[in-house]
Amino acid sequence: EATEIILIPGMMITEKNEQLFKENPQEFVRFDKESSDTPSPRKSAQELLRAMVLQFKTPFMQFCSDFIDCKRQSSAGTDDEWKCKVAAINLALEIGRVEKCVDFMNFLAKQVLPELQERNMAMRPLVKAASIKFVFFLHDRFRDLLGFILYLLV
Repeated sequence: EATEIILIPGMMITEKNEQLFKENPQEFVRFDKESSDTPSPRKSAQELLRAMVLQFKTPFMQFCSDFIDCKRQSSAGTDDEWKCKVAAINLALEIGRVEKCVDFMNFLAKQVLPELQERNMAMRPLVKAASIKFVFFLHDRFRDLLGFILYLLV
C-alpha cells in the first residue's frame, strides 16, 4: 500500500515538469538531473524506495512492470497511462541504483524498447525521454549492451 499511496504519486510527472518539457526539453533534462540534489516529493519518494528495496528485498522491478501493465489496461489512451509509465521507469531506475540483482533485461524488453522503437517521435515524448534515460543507465551498468540495444532500434 505504501507503494501506491506514497511512491507512485511521488514519482509521477507533474504539470510543471510537463510544461517545462514542452517549452524547453534541454532545460527539462538538466533540471531532472540537477533536481536529484534538491529536496522534493520525488527525492523523498526515491529515498523511501531505496530504503524499502534494501530492507525488504522485494522484487520491485517485477512490480514496476506489473504496475505499467495494470495502468495500461485501466487507463488506456488517457494521460494517466503515459504518466504512470514514466513513473514506473523512474522507479526501475531508482531500484537499479540500489539493487544489483535486478532483471533489467526483461523490463527493457517489455517496457522500454517498445517505446523507443515507436517511429512517431511526437507520441509520448516524456516516456521516450525516460526510456532513453533508462538505456543510458544500463549503458553505465553494462557497457557492451548499448551496441545491442542500438542495433535493435535501427
